Amino acid sequence: MAEPNPFLQYVQPAAPAQPAPAPQGAENPFLQYVQPPALAPQAAPQQAPQAPQAVAPRTTAEQLGLGTRATVQGLLGLPGLVYDVAAIPQNLLSNIPGLGFMRAAPAAERVSQAATAIGLPEPRDAGERIMGSAISGAAGALTPIGAGSVMQSAAAPAAQRLAQVLQASPVQQVAMGTTGGLGSQIAQEAVGEEAGPVAKGVAGIAGGLAGGAIPAATAGLARRTFGTVAPAPGVPTAQQVRKTAKDAYKAADEADVVFTPGAMRRVADDVIDKLSDFGFNAGNQPQTANVLKEIDRLQESVVSFKEVENLRKMAGRAGSFQNPSDKAAARLIVESIDDMVASPRIGNTLTQHDVIAGDAAKAASAIETAREAWSRLAKNKVIEKAIERGIANAETAGSGANTENAVRQALKSVYLNEQKTRGFTADEREALRKVVYGGPIQNLLRYAGKAAPTGIVSGTLGGGIGFALGGPAGAAAIAGGGYLAKRAADQMARERAQRLQDIILSGGRASNLPPASTPRGNIPALINILQQGVSP
Repeated sequence: MAEPNPFLQYVQPAAPAQPAPAPQGAENPFLQYVQPPALAPQAAPQQAPQAPQAVAPRTTAEQLGLGTRATVQGLLGLPGLVYDVAAIPQNLLSNIPGLGFMRAAPAAERVSQAATAIGLPEPRDAGERIMGSAISGAAGALTPIGAGSVMQSAAAPAAQRLAQVLQASPVQQVAMGTTGGLGSQIAQEAVGEEAGPVAKGVAGIAGGLAGGAIPAATAGLARRTFGTVAPAPGVPTAQQVRKTAKDAYKAADEADVVFTPGAMRRVADDVIDKLSDFGFNAGNQPQTANVLKEIDRLQESVVSFKEVENLRKMAGRAGSFQNPSDKAAARLIVESIDDMVASPRIGNTLTQHDVIAGDAAKAASAIETAREAWSRLAKNKVIEKAIERGIANAETAGSGANTENAVRQALKSVYLNEQKTRGFTADEREALRKVVYGGPIQNLLRYAGKAAPTGIVSGTLGGGIGFALGGPAGAAAIAGGGYLAKRAADQMARERAQRLQDIILSGGRASNLPPASTPRGNIPALINILQQGVSP
């Protein structure tokens, strides 16, 4: 039996329609042929996606070209910024309808177009742009430094001060320019290509400032933590001040001054008046009484300058005994002698003269210089002894790690003692106060330093808190941070103490010293960062 055709289907005949002619070969008249559906075309096999073409690496010439491009852009950054500022009025006018042709393109854009025109390659990805910005930042720091070198010969004091700022710390300038350029470009890449020029500019400036602060912060932390303390530039050493005093005394001796008996009688009369008001009593001030006997002897004949100076030294030694009233009485004698030497009487007759030979003015000037120098040495010695005492107390107590506090306590005893600070200038007293009381940052670091593992209590407390917060890593972090904070606080205390000694040895005025924080070249670095932030 033949198998049925799958393309034939049975159709119910409609009465009384005539039967439709069957196709040839069909035996059943009630079956009709149905056209088979068209077969869907077979899909062509999909082709595998092609791998992206590898970017050819830069040739050495192209790399040099990229570096040259970035260097030129950096060197012209400061002049370009000046150009952009000068073009602001012109660009404002270009906003008026019909004056758009006046708009000046940014200097950075012009430099970039010129670099491309002469065949220098352009950066093609974020990595090359970031590296180019770092090179531009380093080169950009050189322009202000060079400008400062040129301005140094200017006559105007303001220009010379600006030149000093521009040239300050050139190595750190270049480092700040490099990290500032890196930070600026990284921030611009982070906001994406779709960001507007304002957003990219703000990101560039913010990133540049953050990156440029890294070298200064790192150098400052290292200096604060592990640095050494040196006198400020131009401050004489104690040995130099001592030599100044000796040379001045020698000049006074070489003036060959001879005082009349009347000069010493005038000193004696002045001393008697002062001691009478003081309430002098030979029994209560025996050392001062011995000085008075020497004055009586000297007023009977002419006296050399050297004899007068020896009398003053005798009075100074009398005042050094641990007898408060003797000290005060002897000081009155020293004042009378100093008044006579500094302002010798010059009258119309011989009896009215205090000087009968020698150059009195030269001797008075020389002796004033010598005594001022010895005063500086004496005050510096008081501070040195206090610092040595503080260090010794720290080294012989507990773990020996509390140097900063021990030194401050030793200098506190000087600050609160009127006798020890007698003769200190206002600037010297203020500098001493800053050492004793510290500053807000120093005191904050000092408290943070209590977590340093320098003792049983501090080590246990700091380690326990750190372990509770972050396990072993937290304990190590707290201990390490406490140690760094303590070292930084100690360093700041040493710097303040050194500044006190610098003020004393330089003559007692803080204005004789450079600022406490030497300029770090922030102005040139900021100029370069701003230029980076507004670059297209």
